[in-house]
Amino acid sequence: MTFDPSQTYLYVTSDTNQVLKYNAETGAFVGVAASAGLSGPADVKFGPDGLLYVLSAGNNRIPRFTAGCLRCGTIPNMRRRWPNTR
Repeated sequence: MTFDPSQTYLYVTSDTNQVLKYNAETGAFVGVAASAGLSGPADVKFGPDGLLYVLSAGNNRIPRFTAGCLRCGTIPNMRRRWPNTR
């Protein structure tokens, strides 16, 4: 499970190629966290820089997002290390 800084649950769906936000306490839909440039999103992680990284397996990219920006850049080569949030 991945939560954003406001403790909103982030859910990845390849059906609509989006990362959706849900209230962690009530389960209510909050909105779309990310969608631009996604194709077959498989996982999300927050990096040490605070950006949200989405593993977009369908197009071999890792787009990065912030709360105020639906798409802030892309890491084009998936051979780069997936951010470790442990």
